[in-house]
Amino acid sequence: CGVREDALCTYIDREIKIEQDVLSLPWAILSVVLYALMMLHHERLSWHNSVNAAFAFHIRENANFGFTAPGNMGHMSYEEIIRPSSFYSWMSKGFVPLAGTFTLPRSEDSHIVPQHPPAGDITKVLQHHRRIGPIKVAQSHVQDTECVNRDLEAKFGIRCSSSKGIDLNLQPTQWQVAQANFDEVTSKTQWLNSNLSSNLQKIREMERNLWIDSLTEHVKVSMLTYSAEGDMLYMTNMHVLYARSGGTWSLLTHRAAHMQPYATASPYIGALFYFQVTILFV
Repeated sequence: CGVREDALCTYIDREIKIEQDVLSLPWAILSVVLYALMMLHHERLSWHNSVNAAFAFHIRENANFGFTAPGNMGHMSYEEIIRPSSFYSWMSKGFVPLAGTFTLPRSEDSHIVPQHPPAGDITKVLQHHRRIGPIKVAQSHVQDTECVNRDLEAKFGIRCSSSKGIDLNLQPTQWQVAQANFDEVTSKTQWLNSNLSSNLQKIREMERNLWIDSLTEHVKVSMLTYSAEGDMLYMTNMHVLYARSGGTWSLLTHRAAHMQPYATASPYIGALFYFQVTILFV
């Protein structure tokens, strides 16, 4: 018995299409490789990773509180903030003095008289970064909800609330916190300038006025810096998240932005990739 003409034509067409798909694979692989090389060169991922690691290490190891006599060693970092008093201690003893060069560094037991740096160096962070503008301290609130047990709610005079953002019953990831909506309570926002004494005074006033209260869910401390070598702005955020279960999560997130992303020819190489993709799908 013979083979029907339509079946034979269908088979031949399918084989031709498979052959064309296989022949297009090298072009597709080349497109992906070119795009990867372009991304690595243009986005400077190794530079970003190095800066993020430097700030994370700097804040974790040097922005300390919980000092013991004679006052040379702080034993607690931002990861050990568990209550509002811990946050104020970390801000006044650890982060704010570290967010600029207010006195020239000295070695241990040095007898050199503390000296003030040049005016332009006050905003210097990690030697090669400059802080841009003040430090922002903001917070978001939970939303009120009805308690399940109305009798005990009235008896103890308590208020029930629920989170408006991410689920804090489990420790959130950096990605979740960085992408989460931050509904800022603008009336609570504080700005810390380059004057160390006034900043410390403001932190004491925040503690005295119970800046962090039972409604506070998310506290975010933001610092913007500029790297001349990378020509990039970096936003470093330290988050303190107060779960309704009583737990506290503290973590750092970073964001970066090129100031002149098209100063070199590498961005235009990316246009070639999109041109190649267009050809593949046309």
